Amino acid sequence: MEAMAWWLIPIVATLLAVVWVSWRARPRRPVDPHQSLAAHRRFTEALSPPTPSPEVRSPEVRSPEVRSPEVSKATGQGTQVTPQNRRSV
Repeated sequence: MEAMAWWLIPIVATLLAVVWVSWRARPRRPVDPHQSLAAHRRFTEALSPPTPSPEVRSPEVRSPEVRSPEVSKATGQGTQVTPQNRRSV
């Protein structure tokens, strides 16, 4: 009798699996194309980056050649800072 009780577990599990698969495979109701297109439009608007307004300006970036001249401690004369003569700190 105990062996029959152990067979009950896989039989019930199999029946539950069959019921679940048949429920998941049932035919779906038709989707309204207008609802589908509206949902897709909302989705793409949510993922698209915001467009900057015309009033917003990006900060000006100064190039290394436009920086103010450094004054040499030894000679007291200024030198233009360029990428070629810039020292890494």
